Amino acid sequence: MTNFDESNEADEFYARNLYLQVSKTLKNQVQSLAIDVSDEGITIRGTCNTFYIKQLAQETIRKCTNRRIHRNSIIVQQSPDSAFTRSHPHSMNSITATNTKATMVQSPRFQRIFHPSDFSSASEIAFAHALMIALKSRASLQMMHVDGNNKADWDHFPSVHSTLQRWQVLPEVLVGSLDEQLDGIGLEVSKIIASNEDPVEACLEFFEVNDVDLIVLSVHQREGIMRWLGPLVGERISAGSKQNTLFIPVGQSGFVSQSDGKLTLRNILIPMVKKPRPEASIRFVQQLVHSLGLERGTVTLLHVGPSDTMPFVQHPLEGEWTWNRLRVEGDRIDSILQVAGGVKADLIVMTTDGPDRFLDGLRGTTSERVLRRADCPVVVVPVESELE
Repeated sequence: MTNFDESNEADEFYARNLYLQVSKTLKNQVQSLAIDVSDEGITIRGTCNTFYIKQLAQETIRKCTNRRIHRNSIIVQQSPDSAFTRSHPHSMNSITATNTKATMVQSPRFQRIFHPSDFSSASEIAFAHALMIALKSRASLQMMHVDGNNKADWDHFPSVHSTLQRWQVLPEVLVGSLDEQLDGIGLEVSKIIASNEDPVEACLEFFEVNDVDLIVLSVHQREGIMRWLGPLVGERISAGSKQNTLFIPVGQSGFVSQSDGKLTLRNILIPMVKKPRPEASIRFVQQLVHSLGLERGTVTLLHVGPSDTMPFVQHPLEGEWTWNRLRVEGDRIDSILQVAGGVKADLIVMTTDGPDRFLDGLRGTTSERVLRRADCPVVVVPVESELE
């Protein structure tokens, strides 16, 4: 690092103190650093190896002062070991990706998984995901079917017993009761048949008296509208509950095999913007990875837009997980979907501002429009806008 720029005496003193704080945090991560304080605001100049460090410098200064950052003129001198650049197949703009590995803090496992089922073959795929997450987390699995005609039967629910036998989790011949066998693997299962004409109302009434960590359900991508037992039911359940929701689009196998329970979750995409910030999605990924016991894979943090609007985030992960930072310019929805295809994403995790924005019309938010067109499961992580 070098020194700070001088202007008038007051600004010089302010810049000196700011420089000392920033240099203490960044240490040797920036090859040179100069801070200029003027009436226009704070200008940062210098050189570093990655865009990540450039953003870190800016975020560090932002935390140290309430003055406006006028310009971040740090030059990124990329090296083969720290970053790479590719061309984007859609917009032909550059994608800058920083490749890092880190260790994730121990996130709490999921404890309560909720799965609404319409007894369709599509719901069975969502059931497989809900069951596997509950199994790996040693959590409780709560399955609900909403029946307004009182014709549903308990036998219509997908069989936990036969599924776990097929996955070779339970023996072919049970010794003792099924409940005793489930207790032995740390799994608790309950089935609910709710008599209600409105599946959303039934589910939300359930949430009023029961805590849920994750909702797992199937949705149809049809005529530009997502459906589950009726128009926009899946989104309404997610928004009304304000809980993390894993959507499995109909026609997709997802990342849990129905036949043998094999997990194929290796590539996760997190689109990120400044508001709502992506930390909630990152925490969810940490929790999911820890709950499923996944030791290695790749998480791609994608920002669509100018470099100065790309949020700085930290991403600790356990095991051999690689984190890539990508930035592209172009249409947000098209870019997210094309990058998802390019990195072969098994899962897209998106933060939404909450129910009001999530249900802002049938053509509304980024989360909903990505969900409507995605070729892989999508997790929506609701975050109240006032908390951002």
